[in-house]
Amino acid sequence: MTLNICSERSGAFDTILAQSQPGDQIVYHQGIHCAGAHRAAAYNAACEGRVFLVQRRVEAGVFQYLAIVRGITRGLRISC
Repeated sequence: MTLNICSERSGAFDTILAQSQPGDQIVYHQGIHCAGAHRAAAYNAACEGRVFLVQRRVEAGVFQYLAIVRGITRGLRISC
């Protein structure tokens, strides 16, 4: 499932992540550069090994920034 939270308030990323299943995609920003209210939360979740961060080109110069929910990580932490 793909969930777009670009227009949601700060703090929504963690709420949505807690309700997500492995493989779900959370679109947390769309634009030229990765920015927005959810950038830090997405980065922290990636450092904790809970998501993969990827970008997808929408059109020339515009990208969607996504967090793909991982399965069980068994204590995995990424060095960030």
